[in-house]
Amino acid sequence: MEGLFEKVSLSTVDEKLSNWRRKGNKVRSVPSEIKQEVVSLLSEHKFTYLQRKLGLSGPTLKSWQREYSSSEQIFIELPTVNEKEITNMPLKFSRSNEGTWSIEGALSLKDWQSAIRLLEGVR
Repeated sequence: MEGLFEKVSLSTVDEKLSNWRRKGNKVRSVPSEIKQEVVSLLSEHKFTYLQRKLGLSGPTLKSWQREYSSSEQIFIELPTVNEKEITNMPLKFSRSNEGTWSIEGALSLKDWQSAIRLLEGVR
């Protein structure tokens, strides 16, 4: 989600949601902008914390997460690296629902150092 939507704070989203509720919009659905912002906060806050803080039911937050979580692949151009440095590096990158990344792979120390240099170039 990051990069697709402008970063917002929890207090800003909480205020927007409270204002929407105060206007008596019980019949209408929460605006998609607010839903997207709530889902973007899942990368910084735990699901249950957001649920309690924003007064949302678990199923509601789950459905927003399914609807607005970015599962699309994003192309990241890597810097050029001397081909002699690169060997076969089978890496598995995973992203949890909370937005944290993990990297797995059976690499030598030298291979890990090469991978880190590649990742540093992406920043």
